[in-house]
Amino acid sequence: MSAQEKVPLKATLPGAILPVGDLLIQGHCGTPEILVRGPAVYQLALIAQDNSGWLCILGPPSAGEPLLDPTLPMHQRLARLHHLTSRSHHARGLAQLPDLGVAVALRWDARRRELSVRRDAFGRVPLVHSKHPEQVAEGGLVSTRPVLLAPFSAPLRPPDAWHYFSRAQDAPLRDDFWPGVQRFFPGEERRFVAGTWETTHRLWSRNRHPRSGRPHDDHAEERFAQLLAHATRAAIREPGPVFTLSGGLDSTSLVALAREQKGHRNLATASMVSSRHPGFDERPTIETLVHRWRTSHRFVDIGAPELWSPQRANPGVEDWGPVVVWEAPYMRYFFATLRKGMAPDTCTLVFGFGADQLLFANELHYLEQIAAHATPELLRSLLLQAATRRRWRRAARVLAARTGLLTRWRARFRPDSDPRQGLLEGWKWEASMRAFERYRRDQGVRLAFPFLQRDLWETMLASSPGELRHGGLPKAHLRKILHHRAPDALTFAPKGGLFDEVVACGLHRLFAPSAACSLSQQPPSHSPFTAEQRRVALDWLRQGAPPEKRYEAAVTRYLTSFESWLLTVQ
Repeated sequence: MSAQEKVPLKATLPGAILPVGDLLIQGHCGTPEILVRGPAVYQLALIAQDNSGWLCILGPPSAGEPLLDPTLPMHQRLARLHHLTSRSHHARGLAQLPDLGVAVALRWDARRRELSVRRDAFGRVPLVHSKHPEQVAEGGLVSTRPVLLAPFSAPLRPPDAWHYFSRAQDAPLRDDFWPGVQRFFPGEERRFVAGTWETTHRLWSRNRHPRSGRPHDDHAEERFAQLLAHATRAAIREPGPVFTLSGGLDSTSLVALAREQKGHRNLATASMVSSRHPGFDERPTIETLVHRWRTSHRFVDIGAPELWSPQRANPGVEDWGPVVVWEAPYMRYFFATLRKGMAPDTCTLVFGFGADQLLFANELHYLEQIAAHATPELLRSLLLQAATRRRWRRAARVLAARTGLLTRWRARFRPDSDPRQGLLEGWKWEASMRAFERYRRDQGVRLAFPFLQRDLWETMLASSPGELRHGGLPKAHLRKILHHRAPDALTFAPKGGLFDEVVACGLHRLFAPSAACSLSQQPPSHSPFTAEQRRVALDWLRQGAPPEKRYEAAVTRYLTSFESWLLTVQ
């Protein structure tokens, strides 16, 4: 094969979804090579993301069919690409799986605007084979890391929330990233152990982590639960009522975790609801929990339109919305409403799991929408403005985190002196602590954070790299305790949160090959959503994502098992 027939590894792609061209993958003898033309031609299509995500490249055979001419108009190329992908991904599965011989994972770097071969930590090019390729024989097609290509099957649990994608922690979705294709990450190896394929992690910084050789501890969750129970009981012993903000299932369960025996004072809970945005209203679920635990609960309606506008939340930052949710007027209204019916002495606020939007700056969620289509010119202007204008500094740091500059930034200007900053960015921790101090001085409210105690963080940070790779966040133990013990029906219950519509559109943008369409637009012919699924999803979103009645029995069973487990902890 001549050198001119080799496929270049770099290409300039002006759009998010563009055809690469007709490539030939020969795997009948020796090491597979990628040729431009030959007896069997595979049409490879690039399914790209704007945020420089890893991509899976595959396609149906296009023998005898014309090339995807780059000079054709965009709508003709997209229509041609939709037709080809609908043939191979029929009904969200690989209908022509035996025709697929081997595929190579490529990476589209939106910042450098280049197309490169996907390599692992050792510089090897991994190959994806079909489940039963005829070419694979003794001494035949040999890959450095063969991976089974299984057809699509329905996931056992719903997709995770939007912050898994904003933090690039989409490991739970690796089996469903593309129908029938498994996703790879840097430093991973797939080995056939005990009849199944297991993932082995080979991190570059393995020798730098003191906890890299720490084995998995099966009792870490129970030990974490006991520490959390003691810390929460210590906060409840303080004078004054106990409130949990974001009164969903998680934070209310945290209050029940520290519920004292009969004869002691009752607990008081409060939650924000919005009659203006029905999807934010979780009253049916909360009322079920409150009735079960016999706590005095207060619903604070923050649905006034003037409380939600970003301009009124922070007039000095017009384009970026509220920098910290503590500065938002609906938070001040929530505090003022709670203070009206309370004693003049100070109170203790217990923040539960699920209150990230109250604990830390939610600027990251807002900036992700801008950073998703941020151009190098925008990044450069933000970094230049950050040097001269103080209010742009935090925004530039968030955008720098997406480009890999946050680690060096923090190592240079903000060394890790607190172990709790190991998983929380230093600027976010500092912004939150400053907001807490400002509210303590202004409102006279003493704040208590049980799950931010140092011993709890030492337990949460003591994770192996394998656990961290699968979403070992600071609250992973609490998430397993509260949710993995729940019945299956409860895990599928719609949360009815404020960002459900954003999550639905984001998932549709990620899983649909057309990155430009949303749920409100006409989907392409190869959309993974059927017409009935799309109609049901839109109706559910238009109604405000209400919780369904059939989950109340599941909630009751979950609470019964949770209380029986509490007896063993106490």
